[in-house]
Amino acid sequence: MPVPLARRAQWFAASVIWTLAGFAFPFLTPATTFLSEGLQPLLIAAAGMSEEMAYYVGYTLCRVPLTAVLGMLVAAVECTVVNEVRPRARRWVIAAGIASCVATLIWLPSSLAVLQIAGRALDENESLLLRMFGAGILGGLVAFAQRRAAPAVAVPQWFVPTCALAAVVGVLGESRL
Repeated sequence: MPVPLARRAQWFAASVIWTLAGFAFPFLTPATTFLSEGLQPLLIAAAGMSEEMAYYVGYTLCRVPLTAVLGMLVAAVECTVVNEVRPRARRWVIAAGIASCVATLIWLPSSLAVLQIAGRALDENESLLLRMFGAGILGGLVAFAQRRAAPAVAVPQWFVPTCALAAVVGVLGESRL
């Protein structure tokens, strides 16, 4: 049975919202740095951490909730666009928050490993690739978790890859400004 055009348009609009999230993704880095600066001296004093370790721990402690907020905001907007999701909005948004945290905990160590290998000297293209990787993981993992969290909602099969691709496109668009 063919899917009505209006329903497909709603799901496509919901996945394209990730373009805006991809556009906002690079701005999480300066926000996280700003927020974690106040936490670093406390970690050094209270836990006796080195400055480098305090930076990474503070950065992670601030980045995870910031990314979760971004994912949950996107999910809330998706709930307003797709009628089928509205009755299950709580599950949809919670799944986005949890998946955003997991995506961040995958992306941050991966980025750190790349920085260690590259000697902390990344050119603009390499940095762009890291941001694209992070935004793609975020969009794809959140969409996958949402699909699993609301099994009663008939989510199209193309929703997950479209969200990941839209997030990557958003990062590319932001980098060209």
